Amino acid sequence: MKMDFCKKYIAYCKQKCKPKLTDEATEEMAQVYVKLREEEQNGTLPITARCFETLIRLSAAHAKLRLSKIIEKKDVKEIYQILRYALKSSDMSELEDPDDEMEAEEKEEEMEVEEQANNDDDDDDMDEDDQPRRRRRRRQKNSQSQSSQSQRPAKRARGGFSRTQKKIVMKAITTYWKQNNTEMTMQQLRNFLDQGTVVISEAVCDAVINNLDEEGKIFFVKDENKILKM
Repeated sequence: MKMDFCKKYIAYCKQKCKPKLTDEATEEMAQVYVKLREEEQNGTLPITARCFETLIRLSAAHAKLRLSKIIEKKDVKEIYQILRYALKSSDMSELEDPDDEMEAEEKEEEMEVEEQANNDDDDDDMDEDDQPRRRRRRRQKNSQSQSSQSQRPAKRARGGFSRTQKKIVMKAITTYWKQNNTEMTMQQLRNFLDQGTVVISEAVCDAVINNLDEEGKIFFVKDENKILKM
């Protein structure tokens, strides 16, 4: 499957399907929750009421992927296997010996101490006349680097737009979503941007939308020119 198809399918499932919880699925969730509590005795992660809420949400998401109108027992069973694997993986990661990290930190500290000692020795070996010269050279280099950085043009992203322009477009999208719904057309976005103080051209707007879609921050349906929430 292509990534673009998967994005469209997930967005379609999120918008079109709102499965309801059945009595059978509720009973299965209760049994799964009891099993997880029993398995908790051998693990390190606590199983609380939040885990039951997670079980409900994930089961609903699994039913949405099937385009089902109800949450069935098979959805709960699949999520139970996923939670078991996740909890088991977390337990194994916490059982790892932290001595390796402590040794690495100690080595870094020793290297920093040795480097500082070497620098102090070099300064002591220098003549009194050489020390001011070295300081002046450092100041000149710092001033030159600062001046060169101030003269550089503003950085632009690969798509031919600046970070500021990208932030403006993203802020306009999030503001529109808060005021309206989760669906927005490109024309509505351009009209919304025209109300601002900074001018964003149509080409820059299109480039930013494509970039945000590649990063997974939005879902852009090119055929319909619609921007959807991920």
